[in-house]
Amino acid sequence: MTTRILAKTLLALLLTPVMAVAQERSDSVEFLDRTQRNTPKLTRRGSIVTETPAKVTMLTGVNKTRLEISVPDIVDIRYDGEPAEANQARAAEGRKDFERAWTLYKDARKGAPPGNKLLQAHLQYKAARMQALLSETGSGGARLAAIDELRAFRSANPDGRQIVECLDLLSRLLTLEGKSNQEVVDAFRLLKTKYAENREIASKCDLFESQLLLQEGQLLLRDKPEEGKAKYQEAQQKLQAMLQGAEKGAASEIRISLAECKAALGQAAEALKDLDAIFKEAGEDAHLRAAAHLGRGDCYRLNNQFRESMWDYLWVDVVFNQDREQNAKALFHLIDVFERINELAKAKDAKERLQNDPRLKDTRFQKLAAGR
Repeated sequence: MTTRILAKTLLALLLTPVMAVAQERSDSVEFLDRTQRNTPKLTRRGSIVTETPAKVTMLTGVNKTRLEISVPDIVDIRYDGEPAEANQARAAEGRKDFERAWTLYKDARKGAPPGNKLLQAHLQYKAARMQALLSETGSGGARLAAIDELRAFRSANPDGRQIVECLDLLSRLLTLEGKSNQEVVDAFRLLKTKYAENREIASKCDLFESQLLLQEGQLLLRDKPEEGKAKYQEAQQKLQAMLQGAEKGAASEIRISLAECKAALGQAAEALKDLDAIFKEAGEDAHLRAAAHLGRGDCYRLNNQFRESMWDYLWVDVVFNQDREQNAKALFHLIDVFERINELAKAKDAKERLQNDPRLKDTRFQKLAAGR
């Protein structure tokens, strides 16, 4: 009897390490290391213990060293227990075959361990994101289905690491459908309250809300100028607060938005001076140069200097047209400017290009032009 007990004890001791190893998770995080020159990509393996909109925390190495990685620095995460379809979906996404990736991510979610909540959330969001990207150039019905999926993810994962990107996508689709973004504003405000100590999340929330105020101001200014100016004043206050301590790239975008506020509020000369300085600082940055030209065009247009604004919008349409949203905005305002200077044939051509160019399909300003 004693021999049997001893044998069982030895067997249990021998099996214990094996069972522990079998239960050990092996996740992998690829991320950018901004502490090093040229910002190399690094990969760390271990067990992810928590994820928030601010950071991912994992235990790495034999000593279970705690490692925290900022969410904006994350390139990709591979979770322990991923089905084969997950890697196939990544490859399809890399080829921009979003329809194939969407199907594979959904299949991967069905085959993933139900107890691995982080993996389940990852696959749910990936499928919703692929559906959203497909719907941006698809029919309204497809967009409504994508909106529902993004809402479902937001409801199930209000503190998921993907929530900021999820809200951004949701806002884009709601705008394309002509629907209110108030639910997104409310969600961002809640995030800012919960993660007040995280500067990146707070800045993202403030920037999103200020951009919505600018959009509302633009739409109101022509027919309801006093309401439009009130929106611009509110946006100006938020943007000025954000400018303090903002990084260089973000600061330039904020300054361009502030120049638009100044122009709308009767300070066109000061706004143009600011934009000229930004343009000189832009160097070879085509996106920033286009943004500065659009800002100058807006300043001139809001000051009823339509011929001057025409040249800045044309610079974006003809030269700095790499960004389709910027290109669409330039054409949208060129329609108005050409009409104001009685160049009706050119206004008609700009409108036809904005409506019919497949590259500009479903951009926000194409939708606005269709509603005119």
